[in-house]
Amino acid sequence: MPADSTQPETPRPSIASPPGTLIDSAYYAADASSNPALVTFQHYTEMQHIEERLTQNQIDTRQRPLVPGFKLLHRIGKGAYGTVWEAHSNDCDEEHVAIKFFTCSQWEPMHREVSRIARLEGCSGVMPFKQYADKKADPPYYVMPHARNGSLADLLETKGPLSVDEALPIFTRIVETMAFVHAKGVIHCDLKPANILMNESGEPLVADFGQAQIGSHDAGSFGTLFYMPPEQAIETKSLPDANWDVYALGAMLFEMLTGQRARSNETISRKLLQSRDVRARLAVYRQELASLPRVDLQRAVKQAAPALAHKVDARLAAIVESCLAIDPKERPRSAGQLRERLLERTRWKRQRSTLAAAATVSGLLLLLLAGFGIYSASKIFEKSRQTRIDILDRGLGRQARIAARLVETMMQDRVECSLQVAEDLPQSPIGQNLDRIQALYRERPLEADAAIPPDLRRECADWLVREAREHMSWYQSDPNSRAMGVHIVVDGRSFLLCQLKADGQADDDASRPDWHERFRMNWAWRDYYSATGNHFEERGTDVRREPIGDCHISQVYKSMAIGNPLRIDVASPVKDASGKTIALIISAIDLEKDLLEWLGNPKNIADAEEILIINDRCCWVSHPQSPQETLGTSDPQPAYASLDWVASPQVGMTIYKDPIGGDTENRAAYVPIAPFNVPLLKDKPRLQDKRWTVVVQMSDKNIDGPLASIRTSIYGLGGMALLLITGLLVLLWMWWIRTLRRQELLAHG
Repeated sequence: MPADSTQPETPRPSIASPPGTLIDSAYYAADASSNPALVTFQHYTEMQHIEERLTQNQIDTRQRPLVPGFKLLHRIGKGAYGTVWEAHSNDCDEEHVAIKFFTCSQWEPMHREVSRIARLEGCSGVMPFKQYADKKADPPYYVMPHARNGSLADLLETKGPLSVDEALPIFTRIVETMAFVHAKGVIHCDLKPANILMNESGEPLVADFGQAQIGSHDAGSFGTLFYMPPEQAIETKSLPDANWDVYALGAMLFEMLTGQRARSNETISRKLLQSRDVRARLAVYRQELASLPRVDLQRAVKQAAPALAHKVDARLAAIVESCLAIDPKERPRSAGQLRERLLERTRWKRQRSTLAAAATVSGLLLLLLAGFGIYSASKIFEKSRQTRIDILDRGLGRQARIAARLVETMMQDRVECSLQVAEDLPQSPIGQNLDRIQALYRERPLEADAAIPPDLRRECADWLVREAREHMSWYQSDPNSRAMGVHIVVDGRSFLLCQLKADGQADDDASRPDWHERFRMNWAWRDYYSATGNHFEERGTDVRREPIGDCHISQVYKSMAIGNPLRIDVASPVKDASGKTIALIISAIDLEKDLLEWLGNPKNIADAEEILIINDRCCWVSHPQSPQETLGTSDPQPAYASLDWVASPQVGMTIYKDPIGGDTENRAAYVPIAPFNVPLLKDKPRLQDKRWTVVVQMSDKNIDGPLASIRTSIYGLGGMALLLITGLLVLLWMWWIRTLRRQELLAHG
């Protein structure tokens, strides 16, 4: 039963340093038949005085300490910080326990270890405590169940290397326990076979949490040589990491399968023994481990136990080798991740043979089917292809005209609505209080969200709600497409006065943090304000620009709303008597909801057809691949400017390569639309003539897809092969399912 650095009482040569120091540990490291070297001190300064502390506070082992309610039988282990005694209850002689006495009279080590164990209550794989000493006890102690079957170290010393079938159940149980421990935020920091106790049922119990740390506490902790990773072997404080324990777990499984410690050899042991002090010894340990090659488990097992080597598969070896990687980044992050890798290996091993056979047979059958299909299709493909192209061209043209009519109608509705609201604004509460509103913004330009009195902002929002109901032709039919706002222009800046959410209700919830951000911001950097593009680098600054003078539709951009939907905005200016823009009416269009709903979901238009919308600046507005990665920092580029049919007043068909859609050629039907062609803009023919382009396209690779005529030919020429393959596949899958079920029953009952 371990106690911090507790070791079974076995004979050993006399060494000047007291038990448990690193000099003592170096001896153990050099002796392959003994337990591993132990490092059980938290700080280097504490190591320097360990001999003095042991001399002053050592328990007189010739006397048996007293524990109320228990009778001590004999000592079963000792170490630098304590001893462990076997005892039985005074009430029941058959109830045997182990009692750990702490050498130092200080209570902190006992309280720390007990608190770590208490934190892990509920885990059957952790050695629990039954009770601990009160303040009157000297020395401090706690009581735990007695593991009659000894430790994993005892098992390995008795049996030597274990087979995979013997080692993996024990190791898996340890990993499951440590996954629970890590999930509770505890890091053991000193995992080794001596700290794994075996209960009467042969189940492993993780014990000795004297070195354990809480993962968020910057209070490093040493482990045991050849079980701790190099980064743990430093004398300064460091943040404990769960993959320290992962390294130790890998070292334990390596030892279980080979009977040897990972990376332990005579050269390292000799250098450790020759090192002058703790600092030098740790440095030697780190340097020597870093200089060694990557662990090769399969090779090590072949050398140590050739008869057991055939059971060590490549996946198990890869798991152990990743745990023992020198670079912490290459190890599993925690025992939980290590457990997942073991489960993946188990599933793979159960189904490996079945999957391999099924894959081979299925591959051969698919090749056979493909051969018949190619042979059949080649006879009539060319003739059928041309027929399909003619049909597709007519379908693309028809769908392009339908889509263009829908998009144009909806865009014109938005333009006309924003113009009507702009026309009504001078007679609204906003127009009547415009001078006051502008003055308030000038006084507090950096606090625009608080500049306008709430009652005035609410009055303006109520007016906007009424206007939306009056002028939005889609208000009742489309209840989630009513976003609209009023921006006030003040000395070249733009401030949001009021807005409607997508459901048509006023956005007046000032308790939301994003509300203040929107109503405080100067929006003069947006394209809908100046028609000069979105100036992302000026967001949040006091930028000033000349506002638009005519109705304008912005570039597509990522909204600041939840989910960052793609949007475009229809902006209509409100001008004073001198023709100066004093306000903007902004109507937002959510491309990912509004536009797709307008088109009735373009995926349903026709098989494999895609819709592309290009604005008057030759930039995409809606694209089938949605190339939106850079929209948060830049506007779409005029990638379609080189295509002569873009913005053409003619309807037509073309074959082209999409500049941002890859190298595949597309067959496309294009139709121009005029979003600004509304009655309120009849005196502005230049604006009415601005053309957008709606494209319905299909990749050439889809033209040569399944054709009815080809299918008919394949059915006729490959009927016999299809029947044969179908029968073989049915038999194969029946056998596969039966085998899988049998394996699952054998593995899990």
